[in-house]
Amino acid sequence: MCWHGLRVATLVAMATVVLGARPVAKSTTPSGRETGVPPQVDAGYLAAWRDCELRVTEQAGESVSTLALVPPATPVILVFEARRQSRGPRQAPATVEVRAYLRPFADPRVRPRVDLRLTVDAGEGRAVPLSFFGSGWGVYGFIAAGDEISVVRFTMAPVELRALVAGEGVTGEVMGFSFALRRDQLDALRDFADLVESGNRTPR
Repeated sequence: MCWHGLRVATLVAMATVVLGARPVAKSTTPSGRETGVPPQVDAGYLAAWRDCELRVTEQAGESVSTLALVPPATPVILVFEARRQSRGPRQAPATVEVRAYLRPFADPRVRPRVDLRLTVDAGEGRAVPLSFFGSGWGVYGFIAAGDEISVVRFTMAPVELRALVAGEGVTGEVMGFSFALRRDQLDALRDFADLVESGNRTPR
């Protein structure tokens, strides 16, 4: 081994002794069987979200509005997010990002789909379909072959968001799981749409 390689190996060994070796987390099935695939999304991040929770925060000069929804009877959390510059005239963001997360105890053997299909009940037997294909999946926008798909990102225009909340109800399918939004979830989505249209200005 050359001197440089020996020096690097010595430094790594010293760091391991001082800091302690950090075990790699593993995903498990509901029965507790390890899959051998490290989870892509921190479970603590998902646990911090509550159903119908609407947040407005300031991040690096941007006003960020987020809404979390937990579609009934699914292992999925939907997070709607809109950003705009804090300074300058208030105007609606050009796009809204929708992220679909698989909750930590979802069965990793189920291979999620990367599309989002929504149907708006427009009343009088009319239905308006809205379809979105994932603009990226995995924490960094892609995954290696065989890895879990634990998060999928979708891009939605504000006009599509407004169409989504204009009806009497919303049903859909996300990551292959079917759902129907409850009345309180639809009301929360309307509040989020109003916030986006106001340029992320908190309603008085």
